[in-house]
Amino acid sequence: MDLIALPLNVTNKVVSETVQAADKAFSAIVKPATERMDTSSKRTKQPASIYDIAEPMLDLSSIIYAFIELRRQAKKRLFKFAKEKKLVRDEGDLFVETNSLAVLRNAIISSAEKLKAFKASDTTDGYAYHKSVKELDVLRDRYNLNDGDVQLLEDYIHIVFMPKTAGDMKVDFRLHHEWMTPFLLAFGGEKFNLKAILDCSKKDEKAYLVHVDDKHTSEDPLKKELTYAIAVSEKYKKIYVIFRGSVNGNDWITNMQVNACDLLLPGFTTKSDTLKEKQNFGKVHAGFYDYLFGKTKTGTISKGEEIMGTLSGLVQKYPGYSIIFTGHSLGGALSTLMAFRAAALNEFQDCTILNVSFASPFVGNQDFRNSFEALEQKNRIRHLRVSNENDVVPLIPFMTLTSPLLMTYKHVGMNVRLYEKSLFSPDYRIFYPKKGSVVTEVRNAIHSNLLGGINILSIPYHLCPEYTERLDSAKDQLEKITLDELYSNKNITGWSVEETPEETSEKQCR
Repeated sequence: MDLIALPLNVTNKVVSETVQAADKAFSAIVKPATERMDTSSKRTKQPASIYDIAEPMLDLSSIIYAFIELRRQAKKRLFKFAKEKKLVRDEGDLFVETNSLAVLRNAIISSAEKLKAFKASDTTDGYAYHKSVKELDVLRDRYNLNDGDVQLLEDYIHIVFMPKTAGDMKVDFRLHHEWMTPFLLAFGGEKFNLKAILDCSKKDEKAYLVHVDDKHTSEDPLKKELTYAIAVSEKYKKIYVIFRGSVNGNDWITNMQVNACDLLLPGFTTKSDTLKEKQNFGKVHAGFYDYLFGKTKTGTISKGEEIMGTLSGLVQKYPGYSIIFTGHSLGGALSTLMAFRAAALNEFQDCTILNVSFASPFVGNQDFRNSFEALEQKNRIRHLRVSNENDVVPLIPFMTLTSPLLMTYKHVGMNVRLYEKSLFSPDYRIFYPKKGSVVTEVRNAIHSNLLGGINILSIPYHLCPEYTERLDSAKDQLEKITLDELYSNKNITGWSVEETPEETSEKQCR
């Protein structure tokens, strides 16, 4: 064992055992409501369980890492090829609509779409498809491309520009996973990522991405913006907003900012950017706020308001669909802030926004928690926050340093904490900042102690494979608990909802 790591590992072990002992002592005084719940038998008919909600969202939060990296690699290869063929001059030209590459790209996409329509049609008339092939042949000759060149272009364009279903992503990963071997080694490995993609594809192969924002992933690591995707499942009538966690330098700079700022909503737009037009919902992590609600490279609208605009259009197109935000690590923090934004100003009336975060760091202060809790009590938002014992990321940043001075951060939502398989600890515990309960507050503070997560060798505890393993280990128990019954239990929350909640995980937007 590393001699440098040994003292911290010993400290971590002592703190962990102390926390376990303290928790038993508190439980002996006031047994937590979640531990009094009857999970002895699975109900015959019930809303989605904790496991049923968390498992697919963890797959999505894992997949987005590999999917965005595959697109980044495809864009690099496309730019190199297009520049050699004198189709573009710089990387920004990849998304220009008036250059030679755009002409070829549109022809390739049109040909692919017409072939798909021809295969799905009952008629034998393939005129439209054959016409598109001839048009593509003309362009091939114009730009001095051979059949191999066109095939390469088709591969790259299919990944970067073509609409994606879960089935398409599965094929892309199997064909091109070798492009990102070093990356996959750091994010769970090829086998883990393939399984996550296969699991999503099995659930709904036709679920598709309607928007991916990763235009700046190939730029200077210190100038990149946040990355997210929006997907729709017609099978399950759900709209998903998935945020990617920390990968590049700017992501980690954002994470390490500990100072806070006012949570002013709506976020930046050129049309609405005066304080009198915004509401203040407490203080939140300044880096997370700026990533979502600050000015972007275009300077016209924040990422958060861009997402709201896209969601508004999707809700009109798919009335009655649920909206779910999810992400891992930095992605979990961003999903929490964005879910709050979607619920705070009540643009999606009669809709319970669901946020499912994994390994999320702290987001805001007590005022933000109060604002969040007020929306929970009105049944406008539900947050399932999943964390691992010994994962240090959910324990930071504990407080600000200067702005404002020594302000403490507070977690929000219903926390399911997963434990490593052991004879001395449960598979999971559930925590919620119960209103008016000193015992609960102290118990939560003990389990949120930063010393309990300090461990040089603790990085694997933060990664998606460990979260998946622990979640699956607790599956039998978590399948017997629903998020609805946790939120409707006053012994857990300390308050009652203002109206009887419907099946939150299935409640639809109207």
